[in-house]
This record gives sequence, structure tokens and C-alpha cells, in this order.
Amino acid sequence: MSNSPRFFSCLQTGLNGALDNLADENGIPESEAASITPSLRIAGIEPDFSQTMYLRGPGDVLRIDPNAVSAEEPKPGARDVAPNFFPYIEFNDATLPWMFTPARPGTSGRLIPWLVLVVVPKNDDISLKQLARQPGMCLSIASGAGAMLPELLQAYAWAHVEDRSGKRDAAKAFEDRPSDFIARLMCPVRLQDNSAYIAALVPAFEAGRQAGLGREITSTGSELAWNEHTEALDLPAYHHWEFSTGNEDFEALVRKLRGVPVQDSVGLRDLDIAEPRGGLDIDRIMGQRYKMQSLLVSYQGALISPVAKPREWNVKHRKLFQNALHKTLSPQVNKPRSRQSYRAVDHDPVISPPVYGSFQKSRDLFESADARWMNSANLDPQYRSNAGLGSRAVRKHQEELMGKAWARAKGIDEVNSYLRQARFALSVGSDIHTRLTRLPAPQYLQITTAVQPTVKTTSKGKPSVAEQLEKTISLPNGVLSTIFRRTAVTTQTRVKTLSRETSEASSTLQLKATQSSLSGKAALLMDRLPPLNAGARPIQEYSFGSVKLRPDQSLERLSGQIGINLPLPGSPTMRGTRPANTTNPDKKILGSIGKLKAKPKTTKRTSRSIATTNANAMKQTMQSATLPKKVLPPLVLDRVQGLTQPPAKQFEIPRQALLHVSFEEPVYEWLSRGNAEFLLPGFGAIAEDSVSLLVTNAAFVESYLLGLNHEMS
Repeated sequence: MSNSPRFFSCLQTGLNGALDNLADENGIPESEAASITPSLRIAGIEPDFSQTMYLRGPGDVLRIDPNAVSAEEPKPGARDVAPNFFPYIEFNDATLPWMFTPARPGTSGRLIPWLVLVVVPKNDDISLKQLARQPGMCLSIASGAGAMLPELLQAYAWAHVEDRSGKRDAAKAFEDRPSDFIARLMCPVRLQDNSAYIAALVPAFEAGRQAGLGREITSTGSELAWNEHTEALDLPAYHHWEFSTGNEDFEALVRKLRGVPVQDSVGLRDLDIAEPRGGLDIDRIMGQRYKMQSLLVSYQGALISPVAKPREWNVKHRKLFQNALHKTLSPQVNKPRSRQSYRAVDHDPVISPPVYGSFQKSRDLFESADARWMNSANLDPQYRSNAGLGSRAVRKHQEELMGKAWARAKGIDEVNSYLRQARFALSVGSDIHTRLTRLPAPQYLQITTAVQPTVKTTSKGKPSVAEQLEKTISLPNGVLSTIFRRTAVTTQTRVKTLSRETSEASSTLQLKATQSSLSGKAALLMDRLPPLNAGARPIQEYSFGSVKLRPDQSLERLSGQIGINLPLPGSPTMRGTRPANTTNPDKKILGSIGKLKAKPKTTKRTSRSIATTNANAMKQTMQSATLPKKVLPPLVLDRVQGLTQPPAKQFEIPRQALLHVSFEEPVYEWLSRGNAEFLLPGFGAIAEDSVSLLVTNAAFVESYLLGLNHEMS
């Protein structure tokens, strides 16, 4: 597997890859229309059946979907584009440039695309206007079109497909993931300095040009839209954009650059804290001697000079200032001794400036001497101003941010509703699971037949529980069938007037049949027939007259063949009455067998040994696999994204999902759009066409992000 991209000259799929028409050495179709001739061969019939089919060509295209274009270069409206740059356009569908070319590559492997990219100067002789009768635009060139436009005989060389899949088999990679393939058309044009240009996607064939302009199609399929001698020309523009060039290309700009060391003042600004506001009175803090004096500290931007020298803050002033600021941020509220002594000025809480980080960490931490980072971020004027910039940026963009937050929160109610239902299902399922474990193994297997196909056993090959029971010869299939279960319990499950005795007798029949079968005996005919013990090599066949019976047949079939009518509870009657038949069904079956005149005869035949089923082991396997705490949490994890499973603990379904909103916006742009001096103070002192080394100020980044998160909280 390779990570390097690969390029192909063209790409055709489907019927386009089986066209009868071939292209010549320049990629031009040799015939007029795209056709294929499929044939049908029938054995013994000559000749083969064949029919020529014609596909769509360039003359059938009026316009293309704007969404088919994935990228344009230069960007629409770009200015100062390098003159030595080749414009190009990319498509989402890598087969689009050759989709309507009426041929497939010949021996040369070349194929002209049915549309090409042209770039023409924007002047009085060239115009782009709306078509009168057709949807789309018309590019009109008054004269010299052939010399101005690319040569169509070489159009195959300016179109290609880029394979970004990194897989060796390109055909398989395109089939699996077509988005890894990009078609690109380039325009071989020499751009001029300081000029405006129009880029347009136009047809390469004359039939496409006539169809796009709404004219009658008189051209053959292989005739090109222009040649080197063409003068005036109108072209339908499937897609277009404009850009302009500068006077220098990228290489020339790079060659102008000179390495210049920046001054030690770059990245620094003076910050005057003589009038801090926010409740601080500098005269009261420092005394009258500082009244007319400027108190300056250094503001450091996000980028600073490696040799920057910030101002040193006077130790005495710093201590007094920060102590006063700390008291302002944590005002003490005096409680009145009585209602009569209350004064609003003295006893009401004071609204103080924000303590950045108090929402993420406890505000009480600000009172601790150990909270160095929190004290630095809030008491140092430089860092506090950085956090204030972040807070101001959020307030300025709060509507946009809240809109994105609500968009992220869409569907959270449905997620929490699903979690509540899952917790309820876990509670109910755990209770039912506990109650089922108290049942005997035969009855447990009878009830859990619906789940048995999905539970694997520990046997070799790991078949399901249902497959293991089905392979057990001693267990007739009918014993675990839905029909037997319904018959053994009651045929009228919704009749509430059945007596308790009848219900118990019916369930007893079900339990006895299953127990006897799982033990290796002929469960359906009970003890009237010779038992099939575990490990016995022969399998018994029983006959009553001319009817032969096998123990693996269902209860209904056995009873029907030997003339036993299963005693079923009577039909439901009017409300308040009892069913007509409430006799014991066990006694009826046994009694019917005892009254048979024909005596059973046995015939032995050798077969594989009969193995009894370990019902208790099957029950334990089912219990372990259906444990609600084991089954439900993975289903919740798969359905609700964002829930993480602890590596060492069992995942518990949460009561509700907590939404953590994150924003991908590069927040430095908010600073640069407002005032670039916040990012790089003194950037105007850097000489033009110079390269200098700057250092990232990590403290600025941290305090700025602190203000952003604080305001969002």
C-alpha cells in the first residue's frame, strides 16, 4: 500500500468503457456518435442476436449542476494571483470530463474531454452575458478566439484523474470509495501582470456548443468547437468565475525577503494602571505622592521578540496594588446585628469585577495562598487584561456562539428519553431474569426458545443453543415448539374464567413432556413405550398396526397417527361461566394409550448413539448470555455516541447525557480583526519584505483562553 497519489489520463466506467468507437492518436473520436452493440447468444441458434444502442453525447448537454464542481483555483474573486500560475477546476465525479465523449481511448491511450477550461482577459472585446432562450451564460469573443483559446488537439494533456486512495488496485478502490478520485481540468494560459480574467467551463465539441446556445445541431459528433483559425466565437459557459493577477509571482516575492532581527520592543506595550477603575482608588492605595505619576507595566502580546525586555514592576507598588485588587474581587459583606441597624450602603452585597476561572474552579480557591495560577491570572494586570480580551470577544460573538451551542444540543431530549427507557428496561429485565432462574431447567428452556438461536454454547464449533437442542435425537422437535407450548398450556390464553386446576394440569403436561424428553426417554408416549436410555446404540421404531412411529416426531403428528385426540380445554363461554371441559389432560392421554387394542411392536435398527441433553448446562449458558447488565449497556453504547466505557469497570447506563459543547473557531482571528496590536504589539516596527524570529507567549494564550471559557460559563 502506497501513500503517494497516482494520476491517470482519463476515467470511464459502465457502458462508456465498452463503446464501439475509438479515439485517434490525439484523443479525437473517429466516428460521429457513441454506440455499443450488445449481442445475445442462444445455444443451437445461429446467428447471434445483436442490436446497436446509442448513448448520450456532447450535443445532449445544456448545462451542468453547480454542485458538480468541488474547487476552483484561483479562488473566485482572488486578487494578486501569481502570473505564472495555471488555473484549474476540480469535479466531485471523477468520470464527468469524459462522460459524454463519444469514444473510448485507442492505442495511444488518449481521450479528449467533452468540456475544457478556458481563461480569457476581461476587456471590451470579450463579454459574459445571460442567454436569452437557454439557461446559463454565453462567453462571446469578438475576434482572435483561435489564438486566445487553448488548442483542442492537445486538450487530452490538460485533463487527468488523481487517485488518493493509496491502494494498488485502482479499479477496486474506485468501486469501494469513488470520493478518493478527483478529476481536474487545467488551462495552459500565460497570464499577464495586473490583469483581470474570466475563467469558464465550455464544450470542446461543436455539437455541444450548438446545443448549449440553443441552436440547431448540424455538427457531427467528432467536430471540435474551434481551431487556430477561428475569429469570432460564442461559447456556452457551464461554469465561470473571475480573478485578477498581481505584478509579481510567489518566487519573486520570496526572493525579496531578508532576515532582520526584531527590536526588543516588538511584542510589548506600556500598560498604564494609574487609573485601574473597577472600585480601586489608587490615591487611597498608594497615597498622594502617586497622584500625578504614571504607573506603567508591560503588556505582552501573543507573539513577542526573543530579546524582549518587559518593564520591571516595583515590588512595593505590586504588593500594595495586588492586595487592594484582591480585596476588591473578594469583598467582605458585613451582616447587620439587627433589622434596625441595617444600612444598604454597608450591608448589601457588592457586585465586584469577575474572578476568572471561578466557574471552572471553586471561588474559595481564590482565597487560598496555594492557588498561584488563579492569583496570577486575576491579580496581574497583564494577564487580567488578556482574560478581559477573551471575555469581550465572547460577548461580541455571543449570538453566533449560542446558536451553534443550541444546534449541538439538538436531539439531547431524545437521547435522555432513550436512556430513561434503557434504565427501565434494565430494571424490569433484571427482575424477570431473576424469576426465570428459579424455574426447572426443562421449563426454562421451554420459555426461552425465542432467544436460543442467538446464544452460543461452549461446544466445539460453538453452535447456538437452538442448534444444539435440534441435534439432540432424544429430544423431539415438537416439545420445544410454539404449537406444543400453546397446546399444553391452553388454546384460549385470554379466557380469564379457566379454573386454577386446569391451568396447573396443562402446565404439568408441558413440564413432564420436556423433562422426559431431555432425560432421553420417549417423552410423547410416556412410559407406555420402551424407554430410550442415554448411550443406547439402537433407535427404536414402534408400529401400531400399519402405522410406524418414530420418537422424533411431534406430539400432534404422533397423536394423530395413532388416533389420540388431545384433550384441550373447552371453548370460552359467556362471562362468568366455566369452560365445558375441565378434565385432567394427563390422564386422558395415558388412558387413551392404555385402551389401544394394537400392541406396540419394536423393530431395531442401528444408528448413531443417543445423547441426552445437559439441561442444567444449557440453562446456565442461557442465563449468562441473557444477563441484562451484560446485554443492555453495549446496545446503549453503540446507539448513543459520546458515552465512554470505563476500562476497568462495567458500564452503567447514566440517568441523562451531559452535553459538552466545543467550538472549532480559531479565536485568534477575533483579535486580529479587532486590532492586530493585541496579537503582536509594535508590528509596525518590523521592516517590509523581512523575515524575523518571534516567540509565542504561552502566558497570553492561557489567560486569553481562560477569559473565553469564563465568559462562556
